[in-house]
Amino acid sequence: MIGGGVGGATAAKYLALGSEMLDVTLVEPKGRYTTCFFSNLYLAGLRSLESLTHSYDTLAKKYGIKVIHNTVTAIDPVAKNVSLEGGAKLAYDRVALAPGIAFKDGAIDGYDDATMQIMPHAWTAGPQTMLLRQQLESMDDGGVFVIVAPPDPFRCPPGPYERASIEEKMAQRGCPFPARVMAQRAGKTATHPDAVKAAGEARCEEHQVIGHGRRPANYPAASQRAPLLCSSYFIRTR
Repeated sequence: MIGGGVGGATAAKYLALGSEMLDVTLVEPKGRYTTCFFSNLYLAGLRSLESLTHSYDTLAKKYGIKVIHNTVTAIDPVAKNVSLEGGAKLAYDRVALAPGIAFKDGAIDGYDDATMQIMPHAWTAGPQTMLLRQQLESMDDGGVFVIVAPPDPFRCPPGPYERASIEEKMAQRGCPFPARVMAQRAGKTATHPDAVKAAGEARCEEHQVIGHGRRPANYPAASQRAPLLCSSYFIRTR
């Protein structure tokens, strides 16, 4: 199994559980895995980053999986082996790939690895998530937090809206977070006082979501609102 994220680790576990005759090897560069799901709770100060970070010890000790922390550089389907960084080779009968996804450095003009350390995307959990939280906590009162959701398909479609929602909730509670949270989609942006109207008129897939530290006075009553993605926010879809 190449890749030890959620998919690779889960597949390796159940392959090992399914037959004692199988020797399962998992190749993963990182020694610990930090989940991106629940990272919004870390950003809001509701969970620690450590609670989202997992080692591979259980896979090795409980399920008998051989865990190799290395990077696969090549696969030879004829010779049935994979090459590791450093030159070692692993023979296999079957190989499965679960390498996950990553940002393509330079795919957006001007947004390279160096820029990511200044304007974090935080879609890869760990240092990026920590950096984003530090930046949110250091923002001046009344600052604007902009989230840009990429075009479909992308990892975890609810993610940008969940993130906007929870940061908005923290702002409503008077936490040291920005007073305005804005999620932008497809190059369009909605801002108060047009937010409620825009939310009601736009279809979900082309909707831009914004929130503010306080609900506007003309915010619709519950009976007049469209379904919410999260129950306390003015994030609305049809």
